[in-house]
Amino acid sequence: PLVSFYSVLNYLFNFPGVRGETCNRVKYDVRTICAPKGSSVDIYCTYNGHEAVTSKFWFSPEHSQHWYQSNRVQVSERERGRSTLRISDLRESDSAQHRFKFITRSFEWRSSLPGTTLTVTDLHVKVDTSRYSFSSSRADLTCVSSCTHSSYIWFKNGEKIPRKTSSTYSDYFNNADSYSCALQEHQDFPSPPVCVHDETCNRVKYDVRTICAPKGSSVDIYCTYNGHEAVTSKFWFSPEHSQHWYQSNRVQVSERERGRSTLRISDLRESDSAQHRFKFITRSFEWRSSLPGTTLTVTDLHVKVDTSRYSFSSSRADLTCVSSCTHSSYIWFKNGEKIPRKTSSTYSDYFEYADSYSCALEEHQDFPSPPVCVHDETCNRVKYDVRTICAPKGSSVDIYCTYNGHEAVTSKFWFSPEHSQHWYQSNRVQVSERERGRSTLRISDLRESDSAQHRFKFTTRSFEWRSSLPGTTLTVTALQVQVKRIRADQHSIEVEMTCHSNCSEVGRLSYVWFSNKQKITRAVTSTYKGSFSLEDEISCALNGHDRFPSPSVYAPKLPSVSVSPSAEIVEGSSVTLTCSSDASPAATFKWYKKNQSAAQGRKGIYYFTSISLRTEDVLLHI
Repeated sequence: PLVSFYSVLNYLFNFPGVRGETCNRVKYDVRTICAPKGSSVDIYCTYNGHEAVTSKFWFSPEHSQHWYQSNRVQVSERERGRSTLRISDLRESDSAQHRFKFITRSFEWRSSLPGTTLTVTDLHVKVDTSRYSFSSSRADLTCVSSCTHSSYIWFKNGEKIPRKTSSTYSDYFNNADSYSCALQEHQDFPSPPVCVHDETCNRVKYDVRTICAPKGSSVDIYCTYNGHEAVTSKFWFSPEHSQHWYQSNRVQVSERERGRSTLRISDLRESDSAQHRFKFITRSFEWRSSLPGTTLTVTDLHVKVDTSRYSFSSSRADLTCVSSCTHSSYIWFKNGEKIPRKTSSTYSDYFEYADSYSCALEEHQDFPSPPVCVHDETCNRVKYDVRTICAPKGSSVDIYCTYNGHEAVTSKFWFSPEHSQHWYQSNRVQVSERERGRSTLRISDLRESDSAQHRFKFTTRSFEWRSSLPGTTLTVTALQVQVKRIRADQHSIEVEMTCHSNCSEVGRLSYVWFSNKQKITRAVTSTYKGSFSLEDEISCALNGHDRFPSPSVYAPKLPSVSVSPSAEIVEGSSVTLTCSSDASPAATFKWYKKNQSAAQGRKGIYYFTSISLRTEDVLLHI
């Protein structure tokens, strides 16, 4: 028996994995993770196969394998033997136990050992005043979540409350106060702020916490806000940008409904990536939020081609849509045509030398990456210099593209989904090609009806470019000066004006302003504020299109009044007084009778239904 015991011990000691580190195994960094809805989480494990690993993947008893192919799920391995499962834009349905599996030539890890259990929670604050009397200003707050052993952070009026880490919090409150909570390790995803007493407290809510958009596109960031007192000022700001950045032509702030602000950023650049927050001020309060706002990520999409997994003679490649977006869906294009049901950031395909590929974010299909060839630079493709152009009515515009055919091009032309091909045969339209492979579409004497998306098409002996990729969108606008605010005295007038256009991509535009047809500014924003005399005429134009200004606006000229009928007036008859004045925009009128406002006549017309000798004088005010 003693000899037998030492024989077994010697065998175990020399068995691979018992003596050394080469046995089959999987270790998880942590067993439980709790994270808020909307956030991202990384789940790690280390693994080892006694033999070479032939395949590996994550799985879950609660989810099908198809779930792991979602755009929100990424698996990476930055160092050998260590796998990371990243899940973005978390949803409560993602709650599950996640395990790792690997296979070798003769072994499959079929673990009944638990993996890492993920719990996704939708945080909210519950208010309880039942322990206190009606006159008391105290309340018990609870951060309600599915997490059982987390630390918390509390916010009062958007500011972090120091040293409050429990899921419960009691405080004396004011009707103006709002409260919010967050998991300590996920401060950027707090619960919505709530009022303790009613819905009139100070608070700001953002529609979404993260947005990713391609370079050149536009994005709208929304928030709702409320001030317990009347709001005296409000604006957007960013820890990454100065306030001067928000005065750019590319940035607009609007409020179409009370208490809801929209920040629009056009012609996006990668440097616009930042966290954007909203701030408001009342007579006695300033929202100085340490709560996160909406984080914008701007990405410059491009396709990366990888043929390293295949032999030299293989016609297969792995394509990746490279972007800064972590949980977006994608669209793929092959030779300009959309590939159905391809929504992942990666795509594998058999290719021909003539094929080109492009990708786009699903929610921004009009801003795809440039098409790339898989093998060399001779594939079929079309590239447009710019995606959007805005020009004033009456001017001219040039639209450019470069193109290449894998075979000799036999025909080529511009077209539009909005216009018939007959439109391109107009005298106002010219197509030229000063260098091979580069076509120019020139449209002169622009009209608003010319607004359309213009695309280029070519044909070879065996191929026709039938692109579903967007071309260049032209917007033709009739500029108009809109007066926003006026303050006048007897000698001068102070006016705030906007040069209004139909251009949505305002980021590419700057404006010049004119007084009496003389330029008074260099390139500025669409809004201008200045003092003028009552005789001045003001207009605006797109920078670079000075010869195509808007119609002028000017103060009302001296009015004149006409009487109808113009013949002798008989007592008891009806009489109409009509006032007219040259003004742009058109003037409105107010009639007075012995310095008392008359009830009728804002359109410059005053009626006497039955005139008498006692009819008193009528005065006019414009």
